Amino acid sequence: MATGNQMITTVQNENPGKKVKMNKIGNDITTKFQEAMHSNKEFIKALIFIGKNIIESINLPDCIKKLGYEWGEIGEEGLYLVKKASNSLIKIDCVRFDILGMFSIQKILSSLGIKIPNLPNLNIINTILNISSIDLLSPLKQILDAFDIECISKVDKWEEEDYVLNCLRKKR
Repeated sequence: MATGNQMITTVQNENPGKKVKMNKIGNDITTKFQEAMHSNKEFIKALIFIGKNIIESINLPDCIKKLGYEWGEIGEEGLYLVKKASNSLIKIDCVRFDILGMFSIQKILSSLGIKIPNLPNLNIINTILNISSIDLLSPLKQILDAFDIECISKVDKWEEEDYVLNCLRKKR
């Protein structure tokens, strides 16, 4: 797996004289979310696991083409997508595993009537989720039966240490 820096170096070496720009899609969202979830590392690990499984469930060449990129690669932190933005600029977008996992959960929870506020609508992530063949709804329904939904719905308390973890441990 390539890291972001390795990917930039590889693309730069293959395209001398062109400027390479990398954008981590939804990175500011991750920062805010991680600050609120600082003590709940297991949740972040679960998001990464879900994101990796979503990426592994898609036909990568078809996904890359549908998203409008020339090529892509699964790397250490997510799916790297590459396209020429102009004659002198190559753009690399990184769809991080944790962001993809978070948006997949948000999409499923929304369909169950549980709203997670203030998440933007990112077309690239929606497209990947629509292409994915992974079924997260069935296992999520089993998970939802194991914890206190009323507790977890109090988003304003998520930044309290171990609040989310304790909600997940509570049974109705």
